[in-house]
This record gives sequence, C-alpha cells and structure tokens, in this order.
Amino acid sequence: MKQLDLEALLGYINPSTLSYQEWLNVGMALKEEGYTASVWDQWSRQDSRYRDGEPYRKWDTFQDSGITGATITQMAKENGWQSKRSEHSGALDWNSSISSELQVVDSAWVEDKEVYEPSNWQPHEQIIRYLNTLFDSNDYIGYVTETWATEDGKLLPKKGSIPKQPVNSSKN
Repeated sequence: MKQLDLEALLGYINPSTLSYQEWLNVGMALKEEGYTASVWDQWSRQDSRYRDGEPYRKWDTFQDSGITGATITQMAKENGWQSKRSEHSGALDWNSSISSELQVVDSAWVEDKEVYEPSNWQPHEQIIRYLNTLFDSNDYIGYVTETWATEDGKLLPKKGSIPKQPVNSSKN
C-alpha cells in the first residue's frame, strides 16, 4: 500500500550521485512498496553509468530485503524534499488544539495487533526501574493520581505533599 508517491520523491534523488549499494537500495525499496521495475529503470536512465536492462535483472533478485520506502524518503529529505506535514512540526503546548488538519499519528503506522500482558509481568518493578532511570536519588519527585477542578475548570492535584528531604537520603 503506497503512502507517499515515491515516484515524485525520486525527482529529488539524482542516481548519478549514489553508490551502487544506494542505487540497489532504491530498487529494493520500490519493489517492497509495490512499484514496478519500469519505475526504477526509468529513473536509473538519468545516470551515465546506466546499463540497459540491468534494473530488470536486479529486480528479480530482490526478496524480502527489509528496505522500505523510508529509505527513498530519507534520501529525498537529504536533497531538499519536505513533507507537507512539516508545516505543523512545532511543539504543542497545554492550550493547543488538535484539528483534523494536524494529523499527529498516521493511522497506517498503527499496527492492528492485540497487545497482551506478559505472563511474568511485575508492574511495580517496571515503574521503579523507570523512575530510577529518569531521576537521581536526591531528586524531589511528585506524581498525581487524582485531581479536582477549580471553578474555572483548571485541574489541580487533589492531595499530596513534598517531603522535607529526598526519599533516599541518609540522616546524620
């Protein structure tokens, strides 16, 4: 299923500037994304090193290379191409609204697979490891599990406190 028009992106990539392996990668990516060998052949003709029929011969040898259209996309970006979505690449703040024209997640990127809980999952150990990775032992950390709304609708922490000294510090 084609997400981007890779043929248009090829216009940003000059085959004469590519190594042999990069040229092959373009062909493998086109095949992986469902394009025909003629697309690769036509684009390859721009290179003085082009040999008649070579793209077709190589095409038949490509099998499950794992190289995708992302390779072509990256090469095109390196040569000046910009996604239409780039205009919305700014950071969102708390008051940002997400409209239908600002697509944060492409539904084609989301895999339709059920996520199962591991049989030997220890969630408390996972959160401890996560927090130890993020913070030093002398950092003050607070987390909110309940909130309440003010009259103007602003959410605030329901209750909690900050200890006077770090949790893991030693007393003298």
